[in-house]
Amino acid sequence: MLNTFNRYQAAEYNTATARARTAKQWTDFNADPVANELYPNLRWIRTRSANPRELHLRFAGLVLPKNDPFWLQNQPGNLWNCKCDWEETDDPTNTNDLTPDELDEYRSDGGGIHASGLDGNPAETGEVFTDECTYFKQAGNGKRRRSVENVCQSLARNIIQKEAKVNDLLQKKSICEVQGENHEVIFKEYSIREYADKMFGTKQFWLKNQIVNEIPEYIRNSEWVKKESVDLSHNKGRTLRLKKKLKWFHYFKSKLPDGTDILLEIVEYKTGEFCFYTMVKA
Repeated sequence: MLNTFNRYQAAEYNTATARARTAKQWTDFNADPVANELYPNLRWIRTRSANPRELHLRFAGLVLPKNDPFWLQNQPGNLWNCKCDWEETDDPTNTNDLTPDELDEYRSDGGGIHASGLDGNPAETGEVFTDECTYFKQAGNGKRRRSVENVCQSLARNIIQKEAKVNDLLQKKSICEVQGENHEVIFKEYSIREYADKMFGTKQFWLKNQIVNEIPEYIRNSEWVKKESVDLSHNKGRTLRLKKKLKWFHYFKSKLPDGTDILLEIVEYKTGEFCFYTMVKA
């Protein structure tokens, strides 16, 4: 039993590492416009395993454009312990012995060759393991599942707050424009906590985590939308004491790197001071 567990644990570790590596490679493959012109295609490289499975062998040597939807459903690492690889190339495209119908099936949503919970391109979804993975499915939908999600959210919040402190976000300032007037924007610990608490979709939450230290730049490039008065009717304790000091909530529109529309919330104190509050999905 112990040997079996150790093999499973090694496979999980190897798969998580491979999926994370694949996500980094995909990002690098598409980052440089010049490289995309020189090497417009990707080639699937045969597994290094001494006893390869048949599932991915049909892809070995396959060359398709980087923008082919095939790569959104099929990547090295989307089978447990997969040791396949891929590379940029300027070689002409080829489909090996795959028929057009087979390729179309592999390109369709959920139609690739992958293990349950390892579907989708991790660089695009922001997920090493998806909701179909047994880690999450076996957690159930009740109290047990919520406990797992709460632990994950708590860890994510702590990471964001540590990142902000390491990069001295609390010492930085930005500028926002409200109806033709520029205002200096500061950051406080409560605003980073509020930012870390906001969850709006797995992929978006992942992207939001990545840009926590770029918030000052997002504020400078955002566009003022509206302001709203402070609602004290449903608050108590520390939140109520804070909001009694506020005059307005200002909303500024911007976008995440994947194009998701977001609103940056900036509070205006009764003293005239402006402070970043949080980010929400538009």
